[in-house]
Amino acid sequence: MDSAAATAAALPGSDGTTNADATTTSSSSEAADNAAASTSDRVAVDPIAVQLLLGKSYAAWRGHDQDALAAYDTLIGAFPTDFRGYLAKGMFLRERGGQGDAERMFLQAKFYAPEDLQAFVASRAGERSDIGPLPDNGME
Repeated sequence: MDSAAATAAALPGSDGTTNADATTTSSSSEAADNAAASTSDRVAVDPIAVQLLLGKSYAAWRGHDQDALAAYDTLIGAFPTDFRGYLAKGMFLRERGGQGDAERMFLQAKFYAPEDLQAFVASRAGERSDIGPLPDNGME
């Protein structure tokens, strides 16, 4: 930019702003428009997955077992018919030596789990599940 253009950009307009301010303002409004557009394109976050991640993070953090239990209890309270909270809490309790409480959580998880995930829940609960042989893929 030459000195004449720099001087013109620095001169105040009738509203007290400089031309440079107007340029910044217009680019700011474009950025705001772009941000609003990208907000509408965002993917919805699964609140159950977020709470499960929070519980797992607390479980891995030494000294935060009560926070992990609180996260799992919050999840179970908010979504009482979703098996994932019961399963995660059961696995946490089993790792911490609470076998009896863990078994109750596994029973709840099996009750609420969909049919196609029953074998998965049983395997996580430490039960032997009768999973049939895998289909032949023809790669012999």
